[in-house]
Amino acid sequence: MEKIKFFLKFGKKEHLKDLLNHQLYFNNAIALRGIEEDLKRKGQGDRLEGSTKLFATDSTIISHDGTQEIHGLKGQFTIHFEPANNIPVFCLFSVYEKDCSIGEDGTYTISLSDEIKHVIREHFPEANAVVVITDPDLFLHEIEDSIGVNCKMEQVHYFNIESGLEVKGSNTPAMDMEYMKYLTQDIVPTQEGKMKKYSVMVEHVFRSLFCKDVFFKGEQEFRILLPDTRIDKAKKYSVHFSEELDIYDLDSFLESH
Repeated sequence: MEKIKFFLKFGKKEHLKDLLNHQLYFNNAIALRGIEEDLKRKGQGDRLEGSTKLFATDSTIISHDGTQEIHGLKGQFTIHFEPANNIPVFCLFSVYEKDCSIGEDGTYTISLSDEIKHVIREHFPEANAVVVITDPDLFLHEIEDSIGVNCKMEQVHYFNIESGLEVKGSNTPAMDMEYMKYLTQDIVPTQEGKMKKYSVMVEHVFRSLFCKDVFFKGEQEFRILLPDTRIDKAKKYSVHFSEELDIYDLDSFLESH
């Protein structure tokens, strides 16, 4: 993984004041899906949050109790991981070395490319302000120490989830197996005849929230999840961190960085 030099948090100025007051505003997958599905804002929202898209040529659906089976299904299916629906999610933008200039004294200064600035403006159309976190490692350490519940912290991984991968000689796209291997990494796949069986257990379903389609790659997202907690609506969590943060006008920040 690339070393993160800074974190950025975009949003409306009145909402970012919560962060300055040591309040992290967590949302859940249902709300994040709704931003795209209901408000039509893909980028800030993602209809596949906590979900996956399957590309099948011959699939079987089995009921939880095993009493009903439907065989021979073909096509594309969107599946929501129900246990992931209400896991709290907090999002940040990662600034890597490639997004910085380096001074003669070795210090890093944020210097975003025009491409990244375009993504920020397109994907966060209502944001008018930004908070800069200059010590990401310390920030995450202090959050984990102070939040009071189990945390999972990780850079988001980007895969070909929405459209799958092209298969030579076939009109049917295939699953991105790197994505499936990440999602199912906690359980060793089993061989069943010529096929491999990949499984996801409830306790590992939080991993779906660390996966997004390559469309979102320019967001360079880092996430903090609370995998053992469930929220029905957005919730603020009080935390401690030692860095004194400021809010900057987003347009001015992008013009100067």
